[in-house]
Amino acid sequence: MQMEYRKIIRSLVAIDMSSNRFDGEIPESIGNLKEVHLLNFSNNNLDGRIPLAIAKMTNLEALDLSQNKIAGRIPWELSTQLTFLEFLSVPYNHLTGPIPQGHQFDTFQSTDIFTKPLKVDVFLKINKMLGMGKLEDFVQGRQC
Repeated sequence: MQMEYRKIIRSLVAIDMSSNRFDGEIPESIGNLKEVHLLNFSNNNLDGRIPLAIAKMTNLEALDLSQNKIAGRIPWELSTQLTFLEFLSVPYNHLTGPIPQGHQFDTFQSTDIFTKPLKVDVFLKINKMLGMGKLEDFVQGRQC
């Protein structure tokens, strides 16, 4: 079953779709979620390439695509357009080519990109930054 949401609430700042057995490609429409600060698609069966549209998510601070079947290169545009990106995790995929250099990617250690999935401390950091209360409340949907 496919669902379409015509309007996403502006207070949606973190999307955690990890460990859901999703398959297929990440849609280009992901770039419409410009207010999102954290995006986690780890531990699924996603394939295809990292969409260039992710570079349109200019508020993104953390991106975890680890443990999927994503192939191709890391788009260079992510390093130039995601100026707030602090955490990037893409290990256990089928990526090829060089890691983009320059701009925001100069703040990463290349080994971090390919070996460290995001952890709860990233959620806590964003949670605190946005004043969203307790992590448990956020995860269980008690605060929006």
